[in-house]
Amino acid sequence: VDHKIRKWNLSLVSVSKEILSNSKRGYYLETFDKVIDEINRYSPPATVYFISGLSHDTTENVLASLFYLAGKNVIIGFSPFYPVPSTDEAKKLTIKSPVLAKGTSFYSWHSITTDEQISIFMLSRFINAVKRYSVEEWREKIQKLPQIINEKIFASYNRDDATLCGILYSLKNRCI
Repeated sequence: VDHKIRKWNLSLVSVSKEILSNSKRGYYLETFDKVIDEINRYSPPATVYFISGLSHDTTENVLASLFYLAGKNVIIGFSPFYPVPSTDEAKKLTIKSPVLAKGTSFYSWHSITTDEQISIFMLSRFINAVKRYSVEEWREKIQKLPQIINEKIFASYNRDDATLCGILYSLKNRCI
Protein backbone atom coordinates (compact mmCIF):
# COMPACT_ATOMS: atom_id res chain seq x y z
CA VAL A 1 0.00 0.00 0.00
CA ASP A 2 1.43 3.39 -1.02
CA HIS A 3 0.35 6.03 1.48
CA LYS A 4 2.33 8.80 -0.23
CA ILE A 5 4.65 9.11 2.75
CA ARG A 6 7.96 10.42 1.46
CA LYS A 7 9.93 10.83 4.65
CA TRP A 8 9.87 9.66 8.25
CA ASN A 9 11.41 11.71 11.05
CA LEU A 10 11.42 10.00 14.43
CA SER A 11 12.80 10.94 17.81
CA LEU A 12 14.60 8.23 19.75
CA VAL A 13 16.07 10.67 22.31
CA SER A 14 18.24 8.02 24.00
CA VAL A 15 18.76 4.31 24.54
CA SER A 16 18.84 4.92 28.30
CA LYS A 17 15.64 3.87 30.07
CA GLU A 18 16.37 6.49 32.73
CA ILE A 19 16.73 9.30 30.18
CA LEU A 20 13.60 8.16 28.35
CA SER A 21 11.67 8.15 31.60
CA ASN A 22 13.03 11.52 32.75
CA SER A 23 12.13 13.10 29.41
CA LYS A 24 8.63 11.59 29.60
CA ARG A 25 9.01 9.31 26.58
CA GLY A 26 6.48 6.51 26.89
CA TYR A 27 8.25 3.80 24.91
CA TYR A 28 10.99 1.21 25.17
CA LEU A 29 13.68 0.23 22.69
CA GLU A 30 11.83 -2.99 21.88
CA THR A 31 8.82 -0.94 20.75
CA PHE A 32 11.04 1.45 18.85
CA ASP A 33 12.71 -1.48 17.05
CA LYS A 34 9.31 -2.76 15.92
CA VAL A 35 8.37 0.66 14.54
CA ILE A 36 11.66 0.93 12.61
CA ASP A 37 11.25 -2.62 11.26
CA GLU A 38 7.73 -1.78 10.06
CA ILE A 39 8.79 1.51 8.43
CA ASN A 40 11.66 -0.26 6.66
CA ARG A 41 9.21 -2.69 5.08
CA TYR A 42 7.52 0.08 3.09
CA SER A 43 9.66 3.16 2.91
CA PRO A 44 13.13 4.51 2.44
CA PRO A 45 15.01 4.66 5.75
CA ALA A 46 13.69 6.99 8.43
CA THR A 47 15.74 9.75 9.95
CA VAL A 48 15.99 9.07 13.67
CA TYR A 49 17.14 11.80 16.04
CA PHE A 50 18.90 11.29 19.35
CA ILE A 51 19.63 14.07 21.84
CA SER A 52 23.07 14.73 23.22
CA GLY A 53 23.48 16.61 26.47
CA LEU A 54 20.26 16.19 28.43
CA SER A 55 20.50 16.52 32.19
CA HIS A 56 21.86 13.35 33.83
CA ASP A 57 23.19 12.23 30.44
CA THR A 58 26.73 10.95 29.92
CA THR A 59 29.05 10.76 26.95
CA GLU A 60 28.95 6.95 27.24
CA ASN A 61 25.16 6.97 27.00
CA VAL A 62 25.15 9.33 24.02
CA LEU A 63 27.67 7.09 22.24
CA ALA A 64 25.52 4.05 23.08
CA SER A 65 22.56 5.79 21.41
CA LEU A 66 24.70 6.66 18.38
CA PHE A 67 26.05 3.12 18.00
CA TYR A 68 22.57 1.63 18.47
CA LEU A 69 21.35 3.75 15.52
CA ALA A 70 24.49 2.92 13.52
CA GLY A 71 23.32 -0.71 13.49
CA LYS A 72 19.86 0.18 12.20
CA ASN A 73 18.68 0.91 8.67
CA VAL A 74 18.14 4.58 9.51
CA ILE A 75 19.71 7.94 8.83
CA ILE A 76 21.13 9.22 12.09
CA GLY A 77 20.02 12.67 13.20
CA PHE A 78 22.11 14.35 15.88
CA SER A 79 20.36 16.87 18.09
CA PRO A 80 22.33 18.77 20.71
CA PHE A 81 20.30 19.60 23.79
CA TYR A 82 19.09 23.17 23.99
CA PRO A 83 16.60 24.45 26.54
CA VAL A 84 13.27 25.29 24.98
CA PRO A 85 11.91 28.24 26.97
CA SER A 86 9.19 27.44 29.52
CA THR A 87 9.86 23.68 29.52
CA ASP A 88 10.75 21.76 32.68
CA GLU A 89 14.34 21.36 31.43
CA ALA A 90 14.71 25.11 30.86
CA LYS A 91 13.27 25.92 34.30
CA LYS A 92 15.94 23.74 35.97
CA LEU A 93 18.83 25.74 34.51
CA THR A 94 20.65 28.41 36.47
CA ILE A 95 21.86 30.16 33.29
CA LYS A 96 18.99 31.92 31.53
CA SER A 97 20.14 33.16 28.15
CA PRO A 98 17.98 33.39 25.02
CA VAL A 99 21.15 33.53 22.90
CA LEU A 100 22.34 30.18 24.27
CA ALA A 101 18.94 28.57 23.71
CA LYS A 102 19.46 28.42 19.96
CA GLY A 103 19.26 24.95 18.40
CA THR A 104 22.52 25.43 16.54
CA SER A 105 24.49 25.95 19.73
CA PHE A 106 26.70 23.17 21.07
CA TYR A 107 26.77 24.86 24.45
CA SER A 108 27.55 22.57 27.36
CA TRP A 109 24.43 22.85 29.51
CA HIS A 110 25.19 19.77 31.55
CA SER A 111 28.04 17.27 31.80
CA ILE A 112 28.77 16.77 28.08
CA THR A 113 31.29 19.33 26.84
CA THR A 114 31.08 21.39 23.66
CA ASP A 115 34.06 19.49 22.20
CA GLU A 116 32.35 16.17 22.95
CA GLN A 117 29.11 17.40 21.34
CA ILE A 118 30.96 18.44 18.18
CA SER A 119 32.90 15.16 18.07
CA ILE A 120 29.72 13.09 18.42
CA PHE A 121 28.04 15.18 15.72
CA MET A 122 30.99 14.58 13.37
CA LEU A 123 30.98 10.86 14.17
CA SER A 124 27.25 10.64 13.40
CA ARG A 125 27.83 12.33 10.01
CA PHE A 126 30.72 9.96 9.31
CA ILE A 127 28.54 6.91 10.10
CA ASN A 128 25.78 8.22 7.82
CA ALA A 129 28.32 8.67 5.00
CA VAL A 130 29.62 5.13 5.46
CA LYS A 131 26.11 3.66 5.55
CA ARG A 132 25.23 5.15 2.16
CA TYR A 133 27.00 2.36 0.35
CA SER A 134 26.57 -1.40 0.33
CA VAL A 135 29.45 -3.73 1.12
CA GLU A 136 29.75 -4.48 -2.60
CA GLU A 137 29.96 -0.78 -3.46
CA TRP A 138 32.67 -0.30 -0.80
CA ARG A 139 34.68 -3.20 -2.26
CA GLU A 140 34.41 -1.73 -5.74
CA LYS A 141 35.45 1.74 -4.53
CA ILE A 142 38.38 0.37 -2.51
CA GLN A 143 39.73 -1.41 -5.60
CA LYS A 144 39.64 1.88 -7.50
CA LEU A 145 41.15 3.91 -4.65
CA PRO A 146 44.72 4.24 -6.01
CA GLN A 147 43.48 5.79 -9.25
CA ILE A 148 40.94 8.11 -7.59
CA ILE A 149 43.28 9.64 -5.04
CA ASN A 150 44.65 11.93 -7.66
CA GLU A 151 44.22 15.66 -7.11
CA LYS A 152 42.87 16.43 -10.58
CA ILE A 153 40.28 13.67 -10.52
CA PHE A 154 39.31 14.37 -6.88
CA ALA A 155 38.72 18.07 -7.62
CA SER A 156 36.04 17.19 -10.17
CA TYR A 157 34.04 14.95 -7.77
CA ASN A 158 30.62 15.86 -6.47
CA ARG A 159 30.01 16.03 -2.71
CA ASP A 160 29.04 12.35 -2.31
CA ASP A 161 32.06 11.09 -4.22
CA ALA A 162 34.37 13.46 -2.36
CA THR A 163 32.97 12.22 0.98
CA LEU A 164 33.52 8.62 -0.08
CA CYS A 165 37.07 9.31 -1.21
CA GLY A 166 37.83 11.13 2.03
CA ILE A 167 36.58 8.18 4.07
CA LEU A 168 38.50 5.65 2.00
CA TYR A 169 41.66 7.73 2.08
CA SER A 170 41.39 8.16 5.86
CA LEU A 171 40.81 4.46 6.41
CA LYS A 172 43.66 3.48 4.09
CA ASN A 173 46.09 5.83 5.81
CA ARG A 174 44.79 4.99 9.30
CA CYS A 175 44.12 8.60 10.16
CA ILE A 176 40.59 8.16 11.48
